[in-house]
Amino acid sequence: MASLLGYHPERRGAKYVLATADNARLSQWQRDNLLLSWAIRPRPWEVESDVIARLGPSLNLADNVAHPFHATMSVARARFRQAAIVSPR
Repeated sequence: MASLLGYHPERRGAKYVLATADNARLSQWQRDNLLLSWAIRPRPWEVESDVIARLGPSLNLADNVAHPFHATMSVARARFRQAAIVSPR
């Protein structure tokens, strides 16, 4: 069964992942379309909530319940898990 954007989720143990080919396709899309930045912190958990509050990353559900996309993303992730097939790996 296909999921969001036609990806095919798999369940491997307790994890839900993309099929190998779908993961490669998504990774390429990310390289082509996203920007990445980071900062090294000795205790990143101490600033994570503030960073999320300031930047409002729409795909980050933790500490981000006020984001207008939170409910949509929560439903999409639940559907992704429901669509997963059990992988023999």
